[in-house]
Amino acid sequence: VRELHSHESQAIDDNMRDDYAPIFDFIAASGWRRGAAVTLVWSEVNFSTRTITKLGKGGRRITLKITPSIHAILWPLQGHHETAVFCYI
Repeated sequence: VRELHSHESQAIDDNMRDDYAPIFDFIAASGWRRGAAVTLVWSEVNFSTRTITKLGKGGRRITLKITPSIHAILWPLQGHHETAVFCYI
């Protein structure tokens, strides 16, 4: 296992489908693992309290503050799917 070189990361970004960008942006902004992000549902997102609350391993509650950058990623995704936050074509 190794980190990507900057040119490798740039090549992935340059060739990524547009519908994948929000989840990768969310992972980068939140620090969440891919599995937690992929399973994020709207009932776990609360724009009023600016928090995302998800149950983790062993029923442990994980709370993430919705920062301005996370808000900018999630807000436009509303209405794309009834329950899932991240959807793909």
